[in-house]
This record gives sequence, C-alpha cells and structure tokens, in this order.
Amino acid sequence: MTSQKKIEANRRNAERSTGPRTKLGKAKSAQNARKHGLATTGSWSPAMASRVEKLTDVFAGPDATREKRDQAKKVARAHNMLELVEEAKRRCIEQHLPAQAKSKAASKERQTTRSTRAWTWAQIEAIPELFKLERYERRAFSRRNRELRILQQVT
Repeated sequence: MTSQKKIEANRRNAERSTGPRTKLGKAKSAQNARKHGLATTGSWSPAMASRVEKLTDVFAGPDATREKRDQAKKVARAHNMLELVEEAKRRCIEQHLPAQAKSKAASKERQTTRSTRAWTWAQIEAIPELFKLERYERRAFSRRNRELRILQQVT
C-alpha cells in the first residue's frame, strides 16, 4: 500500500510537470510520434495506395472473388509496411556514412573499398537505431505471414 506521504509527494511533482512551455519545446514534442511513421496503420500517401493496389492485383490474381481481393489487400498492406521498414533501415545506415563514402568523386576501386568499409562501419554505428526498428519489422513480418495464411485458406 502506498503511504500518504508518497501520494502527496507524487501530487506535488505532478503539479510541476506540465510538459514543454516554450514554443520550440511544444513544436518538438508535437513531432515525437513522427520519427519514421512506422507505427501508423492509417493514412498513406497516394503513391503508397497505388503500390498497395498493384500488390493486391498480384496477390489476388486475375479472377479473384471479392473476399479473396479483400484478403489480398491486407497482405499487400502488410507487405508494403515490411518494405517501408527496410527503407527506414537503409536510411538509418546511410545517415551514419561519412561524406567521403557518399561522394562519387573518388576512383572506382578506391570508392568500392572505401564504401564497403564505410557501409560496414555505418551498420555497426547504427545498431542501436536498427534495434529499435526491428520491432516494427517483426510486427510487419508476422502480420504479412498471418494474412498470407488466411489468403491461402480463402483460395
């Protein structure tokens, strides 16, 4: 059981923690959930919607019933989310690449050796961030596989 003294201390602390107070702090905290967009399940850009429709056509086949097409769309959305996670991982690693590895001015042999070495080090430096993205990848992978199993039953 929590003591009365602790309850009062928690209330005093809660009164003081009101969140960000400056415009900059409020603007920054408003963007907390928008780091990579992988936690969303709703609104997608028109390009993503187009990609999902193309994948739906591939997964459903030409003579699909309405039920099969609906299930194929679920598979396509999950597959698209998996591709988005892969893209986020690639961007994460590229952020850790040194400027020399990104430039195309170096000779072909030196650039290949440097870029391979740089890519390896970038991956190592990005491990903490990649580890955070792994959660989204696991979720998308599981969702896609589950929806694929259901699609096979519908067929």
